[in-house]
Amino acid sequence: AWPTSPGFRTPATPAATPLAAGVNSAVLERLSMLESACKELRSLVVASTPSGGELPSLQLAPDTAALVSQPAAEAPKPQPKLWIQTTHVGSLPRAPNASDTGKIISQQVDVGLDIINDGEWSRDNYVADMLQRIDGVGLGAGVVMSEGWSCVCEMPCATDMRTVPVYANRFTGANGLITLNPRRVAQANMACHARPTYVLSGAQQVRETVRPLLESLAAAGRSPSDSFWSAPSPGTMAVFCEDRFFQDHVMYVRALAEAMRPEYEAIAATGLQLQIDCPDLAMGRHTRHADLSDEAFLAVAEANVEALNYALENIPMEQVRIHVCWGNYAGPHHHDIAAAEIWPVVAKVKAKFILTEAANPRHAQDAKAFED
Repeated sequence: AWPTSPGFRTPATPAATPLAAGVNSAVLERLSMLESACKELRSLVVASTPSGGELPSLQLAPDTAALVSQPAAEAPKPQPKLWIQTTHVGSLPRAPNASDTGKIISQQVDVGLDIINDGEWSRDNYVADMLQRIDGVGLGAGVVMSEGWSCVCEMPCATDMRTVPVYANRFTGANGLITLNPRRVAQANMACHARPTYVLSGAQQVRETVRPLLESLAAAGRSPSDSFWSAPSPGTMAVFCEDRFFQDHVMYVRALAEAMRPEYEAIAATGLQLQIDCPDLAMGRHTRHADLSDEAFLAVAEANVEALNYALENIPMEQVRIHVCWGNYAGPHHHDIAAAEIWPVVAKVKAKFILTEAANPRHAQDAKAFED
């Protein structure tokens, strides 16, 4: 049973002025530089290791001297990786007509990435992909709206872009899930018009979608546990899919969690790591919930985390990672809520790993805020 939570009405898209999205293509280059640095460090440590190249295993012992004095009873067994593992957020730059999953897998392996995916080349975006298996949100196949009704809604506007109108003019308003140009509001067929429900064939559909990734991993000698598949959180769906049915945020996000739970479990059943994308916990503040106070937004975020944890109830925490960001777009980001404000809420998510994007100088201190 759900614990009692205060009711919130999901705000309509802040009346606007239209918007679009940005792209970050320097990710692979930066990851390649990181891998080169790791290889250099690895070579230095190996060169200074007395065993002639193999790193000593890490073991716990009450007395280190006694451990060193013990003779080796047998040849050392291969040890698990002791280095920091590298990964990425999920969506990688797309080559023209990209469709070869094996190619994107091999490219990631070649640059030394440890935890990889299909670059999200198999779908246009993570929200539209999820909506293919959710009835009641957006205009799915066979759904006919009554006269005068439409599922088209305005995509929420990033408020920082309202303060830079000249710069915002570079965005068309038609190429993203959020509005970046207030004069050209982005729109999408994503409004919620009925109680969200997972389609009967949804689990089978997602298994078929994931199958090329699993096959390519096997061909590359990689385990499913060395890869991940991303899906939006219930709160993220609520950010982009305007609520025209419940008129209450808590009820809406709970219903989304109930509908999306089978999807999460189907992905986890493949052995892949499940990545939950949670821009709702950060970017949601200056987009969909821009009209709220910080305190009111944090209450919304708490409700989102509660719903997400319910959806993850049957999945081991060790198999879950979450991605939190303030929006992957080229804007000033001076309206971003401080990391220190949201970390106490983010820390309640049932996940072992948290991925954040800190290239923007405004977020260079985020890791320290989380540690504190």
